[in-house]
Order: sequence, then C-alpha cells, then structure tokens
Amino acid sequence: MGSLALGAVEGLATKLIASGMQRVGSLTFQKAMRISRIEQALRTSSIKNPNVKTAINDFQVLIGNRYGEYNERLSAFIDELDRSGLITALVEDAMLDRWSQNVRDSFFALHARAFSTEQGDPADLYTKLMTSFTTTFKELAKDKVTADILKLIHRDLIARCDQIDQALQVLNRSRPARGLTSLEELRPSLIKIARGLQNMTKQIRVETNKGARSVDISKVYIPPKLSHRDTKKSTEAITRAASAVRGRIKHQARAEPIEFDWRIDPKALQTISYSDLKLSFARIVILGDPGGGKSTICQNLCFDLAKQAASAFATNNKPTAQLQKFPIRIVLRTFEKARTVEPQLSLLDFILRELKNHVSLELDELQDAVQYLLVTGAAVLAFDGLDEILITAQRREFVDLVVSFCNQYPLCPTLVTSRLVGYDDAPLTDDFEELILERFDEAEILSYLSKFFKVVGGRTEAEAAQFAQDFLRQTAANASDLRTNPLMLGLMAWLFNARGDVPSNRPEIYRECAILMFERWDRRANHGQPDRLLLMPFDPLLAPDLADRERADA
Repeated sequence: MGSLALGAVEGLATKLIASGMQRVGSLTFQKAMRISRIEQALRTSSIKNPNVKTAINDFQVLIGNRYGEYNERLSAFIDELDRSGLITALVEDAMLDRWSQNVRDSFFALHARAFSTEQGDPADLYTKLMTSFTTTFKELAKDKVTADILKLIHRDLIARCDQIDQALQVLNRSRPARGLTSLEELRPSLIKIARGLQNMTKQIRVETNKGARSVDISKVYIPPKLSHRDTKKSTEAITRAASAVRGRIKHQARAEPIEFDWRIDPKALQTISYSDLKLSFARIVILGDPGGGKSTICQNLCFDLAKQAASAFATNNKPTAQLQKFPIRIVLRTFEKARTVEPQLSLLDFILRELKNHVSLELDELQDAVQYLLVTGAAVLAFDGLDEILITAQRREFVDLVVSFCNQYPLCPTLVTSRLVGYDDAPLTDDFEELILERFDEAEILSYLSKFFKVVGGRTEAEAAQFAQDFLRQTAANASDLRTNPLMLGLMAWLFNARGDVPSNRPEIYRECAILMFERWDRRANHGQPDRLLLMPFDPLLAPDLADRERADA
C-alpha cells in the first residue's frame, strides 16, 4: 500500500464506528455518551489498546492487499457506507456481538454497487470490519463507566436488531434479479435529488409590506429548544442514564482521564439541542402547541440535511456523514387529500409523485434512486402534521401507514410532528421518542423579532432592532405570554409592522390576529372559508382567558 493510500486508510475503522454510533439508541443515550466522553475513549482505544490496534490493522492490511490504492471507487463505497443507516446496523450488531446474516447480505449488496465480482473481497472486508468493531466494544466494556453506559440500551437494542433483521430479510429477497445499479450510475440521480430536496425546503411564504413573497427559511428561522415529554417511560430512561454517567477530566500530570464519583443532575439529560437532534435521532415525534413551530422545525431540518447532502457531492470538505442524509418530507395532510382521490395510493408512490415535481429524472431513474436511499438508510423520513388528520379513526389509520412504512425501511431515521393535544388518542409505537417543542424565551423572541422586522418590513438591522424593542415594550403588560407562541408572535409582529402598534387588550388582539389569518393569509391561499385548522392555534391560548368570566365576556 502506498503512503497516500495508507494515510487515507489510517483511522478509517475508528471513523466508521464513530459515525455508526451517532444514531444508536435514544437521544438520552446519545447525550449520556457525550457527557461520559465515550467517543474520546473509543478513539483512544484504537491507539493504545493492543487488541483493538491489531484488529484495526488487519482491516487496513486487507484494504491494501485486496483493493490496492484508496481510489475513487473505494472512497465512494466508504462514503456511502458512512452516510447510510447500514453503518449504524453494523455497529449495533457489534455492540451485541451479533453477526446478522441479513445485515451482512445488505453490506454485500452495497459492495456490489461499487465493485465488480472480480474486485475486492466483501466477505473478508465485512469480517475484518466487524472484528475491529466487536473488539473495540469488548475492550471498551472493561471500563466500568463505558460498560454502564452501553448497558442502558442493551434490551432495546436486541428488539431493534430483531426488527431490522426481519425487514432486511424481506428487502434482500426482493432485490431485482437484473442486478443493482452501480454507485457510479446512481451518482447523477442522487445529485439531482439532493438539489431538488434542497429547493423544496429552502423557502417559506411570508406576508411583507409588499405582499406575500418567498423568503429563505434560514433568514427567519430560530433554532428551538426541545425536551423529553414528561412521561413515566422518559423519566425512567433519564434516571437510569443519569445514574450511569460519570464525569471525567484530564489531569495535567496524568495521561489517563480521572473518574470522579459524582452523579449528574437528571435535568441535564432532559433537554435536546437542535444540533444534537439533527445528528442523532433514530425515531422521534415532536409534539407542541398549535402554531408552536412544529412544521417549521421539520422543514428547516430537512433543508439543513438536503443542503449538506448536496454539498457532499460538490466539495472534498465533506460535512459529517450522518448529516449528509437525504430528507424525504411527507406533508400528511397533502397525502390524506391525495388518498381521497386514490384510496389505494401508497406512501412510496406519493413520495415519488411529489419528488417528480422537483427532480428532473425519468420515473424509473427516480424510483431506483429513492429505493436505494430507503433500503440503505441514506434517507431521513419526515412526516409533518399528524394532527392535521382531524378524524381520530382516520388518524389511527395513517399512524399504521407511517409505522408500517418505517418498519419496511428500518435503517432510515424517522421524524413525525403532531399537536400534543389529542396525540394520545392515536399515538405512534413505543420506539418513537416523544419530544416537546418548547415555547420561545425572551432571547428567542427578540431574535425572531429582529429577523422579522428586517426581512418582512424591509428595514435595516438597526431599524429592525429598534422596532423589536418597541414591540416588546408595548406588549409587555398585555401579551407577554402570547408572544411565546411563534405563530401568535408572528401575527402580532405583522400587525405592529403594518400599523405601528398592537391592540391594547387581549380580545382585540385575538380579533385582529384572526382577521389577519382568515381574511389575508387564508384568503390569499384560496382556502375559502376559515379553516378549522387555522382556528386551532387560538384554542389553548384562549383557554385561560375563557376561564375568567370578565375576560370571557369581552
């Protein structure tokens, strides 16, 4: 192996195992790993542990002997493996020391897309890679802190691996007899899909002083705060994780980190940042108030991922592999309407139909590429607006459709959004983590207003900042709670932008916001009469006022 090839291969096994670890288990588990610095321990073991070093060296030697130089073909295979959900399945198998035949067959299928039958050795490559993974986990588990962290998800991991096995068995059997499209042949289609997905999610429609226009979502988006829903299940998971976490710091005079016997406050595991969410979720449902920003976070996350996926094809400075996934966003209300016309319309056919409007590919090319993304877990599935299917019985039917589709393609991370109120009437399965989208705090309100008055009002940054302060002063007494809801904040900010003030009493605020929604925004969207969905945001906001007799009369 040449020096260039050796340099490219060194650290490859460690890089792959770290990438695979990023979507293993729950978000609570992921945060516990970060606090306990498990990834650092993983990287250290590849350098210092002789057993791990030997296993990784065997993997590197195999690449040199059987694949020659670290060329574009091998690089493309590694990149696709790194981006896929298959790498997570390999890591999960290694954590259980479970060498699944179906995961192995899927690895072979990906290898066949990169190499001819005469090139390389997929069986030996799989064996050497899995040996390096399993050896790493066995050695890491000798450390009590790491062992305790890994035990947190052992039971759930067995159930997940069983589910993956069943699904991959079906997918492997249904593989086309004509052979698989090579990665080289897929590349042009994947580039077009990544760009199409980026364009689909890049902009949102907003009302401005000059009428409705499209604005880049990045110009008005405020990253939200999320927390685990307060349930018995989440409380137990957080408590278990908190009991396993230990602090480690590096002492200046010692090479090894020192373990301190302290317990982390469980509250530290309760919250999830947007950046951690984007990188680490497996199956989640984001719950929140009407108008709380659920669809916006879904769209923005899809835009971020699509942008990274497109960027990965255009530059050698690639983003983190698990951020290069292709986000497939399904607006469930649109899917529901399509099924009223075609009751037998499948989710896959609906996805292809929606993508066809934004991606210049023939249907068979598009279908081949999308099927590849779904089977390998290189896609993220985002189902937006479960609550917008209003009839509970019908919502349960759509829950079954969503869960069935996710189980058919279990390597794909999945996100669903829904109102909190009514969710328990038709919930998703237990393997979906339930997150709550928090309301805006004062800093987020100010940030939103500054962006809003700049983009919507067409003001300078200084003027927008002054407008934001004026708005905050005027609404402090009578609407400070209303402005924590993103939709109500946007409505009131629009009123302030248009007329220079916000009504001084709450009934008038509700009235003006309703008029704005129903007579301007809703009519512009050609919805006709006010939609029940547009009335929803006012239900929980009005509730405290309706409980007060004087306010209710007003």
